[in-house]
Amino acid sequence: MAAIEDEVIPLDRFSPAGDESPSAGGSEAMGARRVVPSGFEELLAVRRPASGGWRRAVRMASLGLIRPGPGAQERWRIEQARRARTPIQGRCALVAVLARKGGVGKSTVTALLASTFGLLRADAVVALDAAVEVGNLADRLTVEGAWLTTHDLARAGELEGRADVSRYTTCDPQARLEVVAAPLDGSELLTRVQAERLLGVLARTHNLVVADVGSTLAEPATALFLERAEQALVVTTTSADAVRLACRTLDHLERLRGREFVTGRSCVVVNAAPDARAAEQVGQVFAGRGVAWLPVRFDRHLARGGRFDWALIGPQVADDYLALAGLVGARFPVEGMA
Repeated sequence: MAAIEDEVIPLDRFSPAGDESPSAGGSEAMGARRVVPSGFEELLAVRRPASGGWRRAVRMASLGLIRPGPGAQERWRIEQARRARTPIQGRCALVAVLARKGGVGKSTVTALLASTFGLLRADAVVALDAAVEVGNLADRLTVEGAWLTTHDLARAGELEGRADVSRYTTCDPQARLEVVAAPLDGSELLTRVQAERLLGVLARTHNLVVADVGSTLAEPATALFLERAEQALVVTTTSADAVRLACRTLDHLERLRGREFVTGRSCVVVNAAPDARAAEQVGQVFAGRGVAWLPVRFDRHLARGGRFDWALIGPQVADDYLALAGLVGARFPVEGMA
């Protein structure tokens, strides 16, 4: 996958972003080895000895006198983590995850990407269920229970800071991020005014919002999320129907945000890919349109639904999400860099 250059656009908090910033290059994710999410802290070090393989064995056998550096796979992970931790300056970045076809794993991709950012970044990350009607993002991230929802937060009075906002969020200790749930009964639609209020509150208290947006893109609230998004991730599977709808979603984004946003600020996630060949065949459809794409392999634990557990996710799938976080992070504009 070729690197895609980004366009320069003035910034505001929650405004569509874009300083020139080289995006992540080709995806090595399908061939990458393990990232252990519970040990993501190890990736925060820029220079460190190897943590596995023969290099670690040599270090241990020599009582630390010989300290070989990390191998190629480990260096790849360190680089992806560095990209994922790109500072977000002067604004709150909104990353919208969308799909027009149900069942492709949009909420799963939102949950795992937000969790990866939560594990790697030191700033305030929130996963937002931006479904206009009924959403299930909180089911993927938090323990069962009663939550205050996006509607409650949008209707709240004056909120002084993050402590006030936290009364309307659920904290996921494993993912190290906050979650704003959507209603479960669908009795009331989220309006554009409520969505505006919601984003305004989160923009004052958080640095990064990863939003699971509704599948009906013409809904006023969903349109607002897409208008304000700094980046967009379109989720598909390898099925023909899903790919066709993903292409239509890109067409919609191009009409709404322009060609440069689609080619420089959007990415297609080929989710639950059964093998590298199937992912590559689908990916070439989007590469031909000049759109970045990344594969996420099929995982039995994630396919079951419900709350995910990093300890039960396949190691290669963890690497796939690290690659996705690296690609998204590399596109966060950095002040003073051209």
